[in-house]
Amino acid sequence: MRAAAICVLAIACLQAGAASAIAVPPNHVRSSSFDRCPGGREWWQSRLDEQRAERMRPMPTNPALRDRLVALAAGDMEGAAHAAADAADAAAAAAADAAVSAGEAGSNAGRHLPPASPRDAARLARLQVIIDGRKPPTAAEIGRDGMDALISIVEEFHSQPQFQLRLGEALLGARDQGVGHAFKRRTAEMVDRALDDLDKPQRYGTLFTRDEQNRIVLQQPVESEAGLEARRAVLDLVPLPLEICMRRDSDSSERWPPFF
Repeated sequence: MRAAAICVLAIACLQAGAASAIAVPPNHVRSSSFDRCPGGREWWQSRLDEQRAERMRPMPTNPALRDRLVALAAGDMEGAAHAAADAADAAAAAAADAAVSAGEAGSNAGRHLPPASPRDAARLARLQVIIDGRKPPTAAEIGRDGMDALISIVEEFHSQPQFQLRLGEALLGARDQGVGHAFKRRTAEMVDRALDDLDKPQRYGTLFTRDEQNRIVLQQPVESEAGLEARRAVLDLVPLPLEICMRRDSDSSERWPPFF
């Protein structure tokens, strides 16, 4: 509820063009840092332009799938399973659940991760029934709220970084023009966190830490650092020098605010 309230306030401020008016939790990147970093104001204006463009959104072509994902994100396991598909879903979910316990978890080489809770295992099994992880749905099919519901579900599967990585890269690789900046940022962060959990270098440079002098720095290692800025640009992520400047100005290594 707190995150939702922050996002509602942020969108209202974006539409009003009042960058400095956005209130964010303590220790997070502040909107006022845009004014103190080179290129910050221009980036902010680009976000305003995107928000205006988002006002005209077509209806999703697969509202039933959208409704199932939104219900699953809300924790409504019964609502997510439509009556007509209950029998087939139950059998498939049982098989997927077994695969999660035996196969998927076994592929999560890396640091020790907590086992999936029964609730997460059930939600993951249900998700694997609802969508094709190799060809996930698009914004045109399920709308932006459906895409937000999808990423919200997958972000919670902390015990399954391999699944997060595979689905996250499938979503980013689709180059879906219907998703917004915030969705791409969230997905890139999920991929980087999954790679970190697997003891692999981050790919999109979304994870930050502090050095010996307590300065905000990019977390190392980074995959092919020479191509990092290009990978970020493809996803319309904030330019890395601007992000580092804003993080240092705000003294924050926390997750990037979804409304920036």
